[in-house]
Amino acid sequence: MADLQTIRNTVEKHGQQHLLRFYEELAEPEQTALLEQLAAIDWGRIDQYVRNYVLNPPAFNAPAEIAPPEIVPAQPTGDLAAQCAKARKRGEAL
Repeated sequence: MADLQTIRNTVEKHGQQHLLRFYEELAEPEQTALLEQLAAIDWGRIDQYVRNYVLNPPAFNAPAEIAPPEIVPAQPTGDLAAQCAKARKRGEAL
């Protein structure tokens, strides 16, 4: 079982002390579950994600033109119905 002081030190080290804000209000089984969940977190990886994606987000280049996708009706008719039937057969064969 993870002990509260160790977890408290860990979350403070990583700037996540808010995770224990309501700890005292939890019933004992809930406290135990919370400490176990926090002990299982890979804090180094969380720090890496924060550095790479929050503090230094990668550039996002949106396409110059954005268009809605082709709409396929739920009940296709005509040639589209035949294409859908063929696609379904191929998918089911996989």
